[in-house]
Amino acid sequence: MGELDAVARDGDTLVFVEVRSRSRPGLAAASVNRAKRRRIRLAAQRYLQAHFGDHWPPCRFDVVIAEAGRFEWLRGAFTAEEEKQ
Repeated sequence: MGELDAVARDGDTLVFVEVRSRSRPGLAAASVNRAKRRRIRLAAQRYLQAHFGDHWPPCRFDVVIAEAGRFEWLRGAFTAEEEKQ
């Protein structure tokens, strides 16, 4: 159902980080499409249930973009509630 590239802490917040790399600018960010975000959210839910049971900490979804020799960290790139909107 998906994998998590990285899980980290930022204070009390648990951060799920997706890392995307492409050789041409613009393609990495575009590859984190709706289907990919859904798979990340489902993997995060499984992680939270396995490690925290029913008492989940605050969470955030970040994306790290690696393109053409540069890195960009997009904090709060998407939310767990995105599909409900």
